[in-house]
Amino acid sequence: MKKHIFNIFKILIFIIVFIVFYCFLTVFKKPVNYKLYNVTGLYAERKNSLDMVYIGGSAAFVYYSPIDAYKNYGISSYVYAADNMQAELYTTMVKEVLKTQKPKLIVIDARAFQYRDTVNKPSEKAYRAYLTYLKPSKDRYDLINKIVPKYLNQKTDSYHFDLKLYHSSEEKSLIKTTLKVLFDKNKHPNKGFYLLAKTIKLQEQDRTTDDIKPIGKETEKLLNELLDYLEKRNVKALFVVSPYLQTKTEKMNFNYIEKIIKSRNQDFLDANDYIKEMNLNYAYDFIDIDHVNIYGAEKYTEFFTKYLVNNYKLPDRRGDKLYDEDFNNLIPKWNQNVEETKKTIKEIIARKGYEEEIQTK
Repeated sequence: MKKHIFNIFKILIFIIVFIVFYCFLTVFKKPVNYKLYNVTGLYAERKNSLDMVYIGGSAAFVYYSPIDAYKNYGISSYVYAADNMQAELYTTMVKEVLKTQKPKLIVIDARAFQYRDTVNKPSEKAYRAYLTYLKPSKDRYDLINKIVPKYLNQKTDSYHFDLKLYHSSEEKSLIKTTLKVLFDKNKHPNKGFYLLAKTIKLQEQDRTTDDIKPIGKETEKLLNELLDYLEKRNVKALFVVSPYLQTKTEKMNFNYIEKIIKSRNQDFLDANDYIKEMNLNYAYDFIDIDHVNIYGAEKYTEFFTKYLVNNYKLPDRRGDKLYDEDFNNLIPKWNQNVEETKKTIKEIIARKGYEEEIQTK
Protein backbone atom coordinates (compact mmCIF):
# COMPACT_ATOMS: atom_id res chain seq x y z
CA MET A 1 0.00 0.00 0.00
CA LYS A 2 2.82 2.39 0.95
CA LYS A 3 4.66 1.56 -2.26
CA HIS A 4 1.52 2.30 -4.28
CA ILE A 5 1.08 5.69 -2.57
CA PHE A 6 4.76 6.49 -3.12
CA ASN A 7 4.45 5.73 -6.85
CA ILE A 8 1.42 7.99 -7.13
CA PHE A 9 3.36 10.72 -5.33
CA LYS A 10 6.28 10.38 -7.78
CA ILE A 11 3.90 10.62 -10.74
CA LEU A 12 2.34 13.76 -9.30
CA ILE A 13 5.76 15.31 -8.75
CA PHE A 14 6.74 14.49 -12.32
CA ILE A 15 3.55 16.06 -13.68
CA ILE A 16 4.07 19.23 -11.64
CA VAL A 17 7.72 19.55 -12.71
CA PHE A 18 6.77 18.95 -16.34
CA ILE A 19 4.05 21.63 -16.25
CA VAL A 20 6.34 24.16 -14.59
CA PHE A 21 9.13 23.48 -17.09
CA TYR A 22 6.71 23.60 -20.02
CA CYS A 23 5.32 26.96 -18.89
CA PHE A 24 8.83 28.34 -18.42
CA LEU A 25 9.99 27.09 -21.82
CA THR A 26 6.86 28.44 -23.53
CA VAL A 27 7.58 31.98 -22.32
CA PHE A 28 11.34 31.56 -22.78
CA LYS A 29 10.98 30.78 -26.50
CA LYS A 30 8.46 33.51 -27.36
CA PRO A 31 9.70 36.42 -29.52
CA VAL A 32 11.03 39.34 -27.48
CA ASN A 33 9.66 42.65 -28.73
CA TYR A 34 7.58 45.65 -27.65
CA LYS A 35 4.39 43.55 -27.90
CA LEU A 36 5.72 41.26 -25.15
CA TYR A 37 6.20 44.28 -22.88
CA ASN A 38 2.95 46.01 -23.90
CA VAL A 39 0.74 43.02 -23.12
CA THR A 40 2.53 41.52 -20.10
CA GLY A 41 3.26 44.95 -18.65
CA LEU A 42 -0.39 45.39 -17.68
CA TYR A 43 -0.14 42.53 -15.18
CA ALA A 44 2.92 44.16 -13.58
CA GLU A 45 1.02 47.34 -12.74
CA ARG A 46 0.14 47.81 -9.09
CA LYS A 47 -3.33 46.40 -8.46
CA ASN A 48 -6.18 48.92 -8.85
CA SER A 49 -3.71 51.75 -9.48
CA LEU A 50 -4.81 52.78 -12.98
CA ASP A 51 -7.53 55.40 -13.40
CA MET A 52 -7.54 55.01 -17.19
CA VAL A 53 -6.50 52.19 -19.54
CA TYR A 54 -6.20 52.88 -23.29
CA ILE A 55 -6.72 49.70 -25.32
CA GLY A 56 -6.22 49.17 -29.03
CA GLY A 57 -3.57 48.81 -31.71
CA SER A 58 -0.73 50.97 -33.00
CA ALA A 59 -3.24 53.83 -33.18
CA ALA A 60 -3.01 53.74 -29.38
CA PHE A 61 0.58 52.89 -28.47
CA VAL A 62 2.32 55.47 -30.69
CA TYR A 63 -0.20 58.21 -29.84
CA TYR A 64 -0.86 58.41 -26.12
CA SER A 65 2.02 58.73 -23.65
CA PRO A 66 1.06 57.78 -20.07
CA ILE A 67 4.29 59.22 -18.67
CA ASP A 68 3.62 62.65 -20.21
CA ALA A 69 0.02 62.46 -18.98
CA TYR A 70 1.29 61.85 -15.46
CA LYS A 71 4.03 64.50 -15.65
CA ASN A 72 1.61 67.20 -16.80
CA TYR A 73 -1.72 66.24 -15.23
CA GLY A 74 -1.10 63.44 -12.74
CA ILE A 75 -3.21 60.86 -14.59
CA SER A 76 -2.35 57.24 -13.79
CA SER A 77 -2.81 55.31 -17.03
CA TYR A 78 -1.49 52.52 -19.24
CA VAL A 79 -1.64 51.69 -22.97
CA TYR A 80 -2.70 48.05 -23.37
CA ALA A 81 -2.19 47.48 -27.09
CA ALA A 82 -0.58 45.41 -29.84
CA ASP A 83 -0.18 45.70 -33.62
CA ASN A 84 -3.17 45.46 -35.97
CA MET A 85 -5.59 44.95 -33.11
CA GLN A 86 -8.80 43.31 -34.30
CA ALA A 87 -12.26 44.20 -33.02
CA GLU A 88 -12.97 40.59 -32.01
CA LEU A 89 -10.16 40.81 -29.41
CA TYR A 90 -11.50 43.86 -27.60
CA THR A 91 -13.98 42.22 -25.23
CA THR A 92 -11.27 39.89 -23.93
CA MET A 93 -8.91 42.85 -23.58
CA VAL A 94 -11.43 44.63 -21.37
CA LYS A 95 -11.85 41.44 -19.33
CA GLU A 96 -8.09 41.27 -18.79
CA VAL A 97 -7.99 44.87 -17.62
CA LEU A 98 -10.78 44.29 -15.12
CA LYS A 99 -9.00 41.29 -13.60
CA THR A 100 -6.40 43.53 -11.95
CA GLN A 101 -7.69 47.10 -12.33
CA LYS A 102 -10.80 49.17 -11.63
CA PRO A 103 -10.30 52.10 -13.99
CA LYS A 104 -12.67 55.04 -13.92
CA LEU A 105 -12.54 55.04 -17.71
CA ILE A 106 -11.50 52.65 -20.48
CA VAL A 107 -10.47 54.34 -23.73
CA ILE A 108 -10.96 52.19 -26.82
CA ASP A 109 -9.20 52.74 -30.14
CA ALA A 110 -12.18 52.89 -32.54
CA ARG A 111 -10.13 52.50 -35.71
CA ALA A 112 -10.34 48.70 -35.42
CA PHE A 113 -14.03 48.93 -36.27
CA GLN A 114 -13.32 50.76 -39.53
CA TYR A 115 -10.21 49.07 -40.91
CA ARG A 116 -11.39 45.52 -40.15
CA ASP A 117 -13.51 45.62 -43.33
CA THR A 118 -10.83 47.24 -45.50
CA VAL A 119 -7.07 47.41 -45.05
CA ASN A 120 -6.55 45.28 -41.91
CA LYS A 121 -8.76 42.23 -42.12
CA PRO A 122 -8.38 39.38 -39.58
CA SER A 123 -5.06 37.59 -40.02
CA GLU A 124 -2.80 35.16 -38.23
CA LYS A 125 -0.21 37.90 -37.79
CA ALA A 126 -2.72 40.20 -36.13
CA TYR A 127 -4.05 37.49 -33.82
CA ARG A 128 -0.65 36.27 -32.72
CA ALA A 129 0.54 39.82 -31.99
CA TYR A 130 -1.81 39.76 -29.01
CA LEU A 131 -2.58 36.11 -28.26
CA THR A 132 1.09 35.08 -28.08
CA TYR A 133 1.58 37.23 -25.00
CA LEU A 134 -1.87 36.98 -23.44
CA LYS A 135 -1.77 35.26 -20.07
CA PRO A 136 -3.15 31.69 -20.08
CA SER A 137 -6.72 31.57 -18.79
CA LYS A 138 -10.15 30.29 -19.63
CA ASP A 139 -10.87 33.60 -21.38
CA ARG A 140 -7.84 33.10 -23.65
CA TYR A 141 -8.87 29.50 -24.32
CA ASP A 142 -12.44 30.50 -25.19
CA LEU A 143 -11.32 33.40 -27.38
CA ILE A 144 -9.00 31.22 -29.46
CA ASN A 145 -11.68 28.58 -29.95
CA LYS A 146 -14.17 31.25 -30.98
CA ILE A 147 -12.21 33.33 -33.48
CA VAL A 148 -9.43 31.21 -35.02
CA PRO A 149 -11.65 28.61 -36.77
CA LYS A 150 -14.30 31.19 -37.62
CA TYR A 151 -12.23 34.00 -39.10
CA LEU A 152 -9.01 32.25 -40.16
CA ASN A 153 -10.28 28.73 -40.85
CA GLN A 154 -7.29 27.36 -38.95
CA LYS A 155 -6.78 24.76 -36.23
CA THR A 156 -6.33 26.10 -32.73
CA ASP A 157 -3.58 23.87 -31.29
CA SER A 158 -0.62 26.14 -32.14
CA TYR A 159 -2.48 29.08 -30.58
CA HIS A 160 -3.21 27.22 -27.35
CA PHE A 161 0.28 25.73 -27.17
CA ASP A 162 2.68 28.42 -28.37
CA LEU A 163 5.71 26.23 -27.88
CA LYS A 164 4.61 24.18 -30.88
CA LEU A 165 5.11 27.28 -33.02
CA TYR A 166 8.19 28.80 -31.38
CA HIS A 167 10.15 25.74 -30.19
CA SER A 168 12.64 25.90 -33.08
CA SER A 169 13.09 29.67 -32.92
CA GLU A 170 16.64 30.84 -32.25
CA GLU A 171 15.28 33.95 -30.57
CA LYS A 172 14.54 33.56 -26.88
CA SER A 173 13.96 35.64 -23.78
CA LEU A 174 16.53 36.09 -21.07
CA ILE A 175 15.87 33.92 -18.04
CA LYS A 176 15.36 37.08 -15.98
CA THR A 177 12.70 38.38 -18.40
CA THR A 178 11.00 34.99 -18.51
CA LEU A 179 10.71 34.87 -14.73
CA LYS A 180 9.36 38.42 -14.65
CA VAL A 181 6.65 37.50 -17.14
CA LEU A 182 5.72 34.35 -15.25
CA PHE A 183 5.42 36.21 -11.95
CA ASP A 184 3.71 39.34 -13.36
CA LYS A 185 6.73 41.57 -12.78
CA ASN A 186 7.61 42.51 -16.36
CA LYS A 187 7.04 46.26 -16.04
CA HIS A 188 6.88 48.39 -19.18
CA PRO A 189 9.33 51.33 -18.97
CA ASN A 190 7.01 53.58 -21.02
CA LYS A 191 3.67 52.29 -19.66
CA GLY A 192 2.83 50.81 -23.06
CA PHE A 193 4.04 53.63 -25.34
CA TYR A 194 6.39 52.88 -28.27
CA LEU A 195 8.87 55.44 -29.61
CA LEU A 196 9.56 55.60 -33.36
CA ALA A 197 12.30 57.80 -34.83
CA LYS A 198 10.62 58.42 -38.19
CA THR A 199 8.93 61.22 -40.09
CA ILE A 200 7.18 61.82 -43.40
CA LYS A 201 5.66 64.80 -45.19
CA LEU A 202 1.93 64.50 -45.88
CA GLN A 203 -0.67 66.63 -47.62
CA GLU A 204 -3.84 67.41 -45.64
CA GLN A 205 -7.08 66.19 -47.25
CA ASP A 206 -10.67 67.33 -47.01
CA ARG A 207 -12.52 64.78 -44.86
CA THR A 208 -15.46 66.88 -43.72
CA THR A 209 -18.85 65.19 -44.14
CA ASP A 210 -21.99 64.48 -42.14
CA ASP A 211 -22.96 61.54 -44.34
CA ILE A 212 -23.14 58.02 -42.93
CA LYS A 213 -21.78 54.80 -44.41
CA PRO A 214 -22.47 51.49 -42.59
CA ILE A 215 -19.60 49.22 -41.57
CA GLY A 216 -19.66 45.48 -42.30
CA LYS A 217 -22.35 43.41 -40.61
CA GLU A 218 -19.88 41.19 -38.77
CA THR A 219 -17.89 44.18 -37.55
CA GLU A 220 -21.07 45.87 -36.35
CA LYS A 221 -22.01 42.67 -34.53
CA LEU A 222 -18.63 42.67 -32.77
CA LEU A 223 -19.10 46.31 -31.78
CA ASN A 224 -22.47 45.55 -30.24
CA GLU A 225 -21.06 42.52 -28.41
CA LEU A 226 -18.42 44.77 -26.86
CA LEU A 227 -21.04 47.36 -25.93
CA ASP A 228 -23.15 44.60 -24.37
CA TYR A 229 -20.23 43.53 -22.20
CA LEU A 230 -19.43 47.10 -21.15
CA GLU A 231 -23.06 47.58 -20.16
CA LYS A 232 -23.13 44.28 -18.28
CA ARG A 233 -20.02 45.19 -16.27
CA ASN A 234 -21.12 48.82 -15.83
CA VAL A 235 -17.91 50.06 -17.46
CA LYS A 236 -17.63 53.62 -18.77
CA ALA A 237 -15.84 53.76 -22.12
CA LEU A 238 -14.68 56.44 -24.53
CA PHE A 239 -14.20 55.28 -28.13
CA VAL A 240 -11.52 57.38 -29.83
CA VAL A 241 -10.34 57.89 -33.41
CA SER A 242 -6.77 59.15 -33.17
CA PRO A 243 -5.52 61.68 -35.78
CA TYR A 244 -4.42 60.36 -39.17
CA LEU A 245 -4.92 61.14 -42.87
CA GLN A 246 -8.62 60.36 -42.74
CA THR A 247 -10.65 60.17 -45.96
CA LYS A 248 -14.27 61.20 -46.44
CA THR A 249 -15.34 57.58 -46.80
CA GLU A 250 -13.65 56.71 -43.51
CA LYS A 251 -15.29 59.69 -41.83
CA MET A 252 -18.64 58.43 -43.06
CA ASN A 253 -17.87 55.04 -41.45
CA PHE A 254 -17.04 56.71 -38.17
CA ASN A 255 -20.21 58.79 -38.28
CA TYR A 256 -22.08 55.48 -38.42
CA ILE A 257 -19.96 53.99 -35.62
CA GLU A 258 -20.49 57.08 -33.47
CA LYS A 259 -24.26 56.79 -33.85
CA ILE A 260 -24.22 53.18 -32.58
CA ILE A 261 -21.91 53.93 -29.65
CA LYS A 262 -23.86 56.96 -28.44
CA SER A 263 -27.14 55.06 -28.73
CA ARG A 264 -25.68 52.64 -26.15
CA ASN A 265 -24.79 55.44 -23.70
CA GLN A 266 -21.06 55.30 -24.32
CA ASP A 267 -18.88 58.17 -25.51
CA PHE A 268 -17.18 58.83 -28.83
CA LEU A 269 -14.47 61.26 -29.94
CA ASP A 270 -13.01 61.69 -33.41
CA ALA A 271 -9.79 63.56 -32.66
CA ASN A 272 -9.44 64.38 -36.37
CA ASP A 273 -12.03 67.08 -35.73
CA TYR A 274 -9.47 68.82 -33.49
CA ILE A 275 -6.28 68.60 -35.57
CA LYS A 276 -5.98 72.39 -35.83
CA GLU A 277 -6.56 72.76 -32.10
CA MET A 278 -3.74 70.25 -31.52
CA ASN A 279 -1.55 72.17 -33.99
CA LEU A 280 -0.54 68.96 -35.74
CA ASN A 281 1.94 69.56 -38.54
CA TYR A 282 1.54 67.37 -41.63
CA ALA A 283 5.13 68.11 -42.63
CA TYR A 284 6.84 66.73 -39.52
CA ASP A 285 4.46 65.09 -37.00
CA PHE A 286 3.63 61.83 -38.83
CA ILE A 287 5.53 58.65 -39.67
CA ASP A 288 3.01 57.54 -42.32
CA ILE A 289 -0.61 58.26 -43.27
CA ASP A 290 -1.89 56.31 -40.24
CA HIS A 291 0.42 57.20 -37.35
CA VAL A 292 2.18 60.10 -35.62
CA ASN A 293 5.77 60.28 -34.36
CA ILE A 294 6.80 61.61 -30.92
CA TYR A 295 6.13 65.22 -31.95
CA GLY A 296 2.59 64.32 -32.97
CA ALA A 297 2.19 62.09 -29.91
CA GLU A 298 3.11 64.91 -27.55
CA LYS A 299 0.49 67.16 -29.14
CA TYR A 300 -2.16 64.45 -29.11
CA THR A 301 -1.39 63.45 -25.52
CA GLU A 302 -1.63 67.06 -24.35
CA PHE A 303 -4.97 67.57 -26.11
CA PHE A 304 -6.39 64.23 -25.07
CA THR A 305 -5.29 64.47 -21.44
CA LYS A 306 -6.96 67.88 -21.14
CA TYR A 307 -10.08 66.35 -22.66
CA LEU A 308 -10.05 63.55 -20.07
CA VAL A 309 -9.53 65.94 -17.17
CA ASN A 310 -12.34 68.24 -18.32
CA ASN A 311 -14.87 65.55 -19.17
CA TYR A 312 -14.15 62.70 -16.75
CA LYS A 313 -12.56 64.45 -13.78
CA LEU A 314 -9.75 61.94 -13.49
CA PRO A 315 -7.79 62.59 -10.30
CA ASP A 316 -4.35 64.21 -10.14
CA ARG A 317 -2.19 61.56 -8.43
CA ARG A 318 1.00 63.64 -8.21
CA GLY A 319 2.19 63.95 -4.66
CA ASP A 320 0.77 60.57 -3.67
CA LYS A 321 3.77 58.49 -2.63
CA LEU A 322 2.50 55.25 -4.18
CA TYR A 323 1.80 56.85 -7.57
CA ASP A 324 5.05 58.80 -7.56
CA GLU A 325 6.82 55.47 -7.05
CA ASP A 326 4.91 54.06 -10.04
CA PHE A 327 5.94 56.89 -12.38
CA ASN A 328 8.76 59.14 -11.14
CA ASN A 329 11.54 56.59 -11.59
CA LEU A 330 10.55 56.19 -15.24
CA ILE A 331 10.68 59.90 -16.14
CA PRO A 332 14.49 60.48 -16.48
CA LYS A 333 14.97 57.58 -18.91
CA TRP A 334 11.79 58.57 -20.78
CA ASN A 335 13.05 62.15 -21.22
CA GLN A 336 16.39 60.85 -22.48
CA ASN A 337 14.76 58.50 -25.01
CA VAL A 338 12.42 61.25 -26.23
CA GLU A 339 15.33 63.63 -26.85
CA GLU A 340 17.29 60.97 -28.73
CA THR A 341 14.23 60.19 -30.87
CA LYS A 342 13.67 63.87 -31.65
CA LYS A 343 17.33 64.28 -32.56
CA THR A 344 17.05 61.47 -35.12
CA ILE A 345 13.87 62.97 -36.57
CA LYS A 346 15.56 66.38 -36.91
CA GLU A 347 18.45 64.73 -38.74
CA ILE A 348 16.00 63.09 -41.13
CA ILE A 349 14.21 66.39 -41.77
CA ALA A 350 17.52 68.15 -42.39
CA ARG A 351 18.28 65.83 -45.28
CA LYS A 352 16.94 67.05 -48.61
CA GLY A 353 14.06 64.94 -49.89
CA TYR A 354 13.58 63.22 -46.54
CA GLU A 355 10.01 62.20 -47.26
CA GLU A 356 10.97 60.26 -50.37
CA GLU A 357 13.80 58.60 -48.46
CA ILE A 358 11.46 57.41 -45.72
CA GLN A 359 8.89 56.16 -48.21
CA THR A 360 11.60 54.19 -49.99
CA LYS A 361 12.80 52.61 -46.76
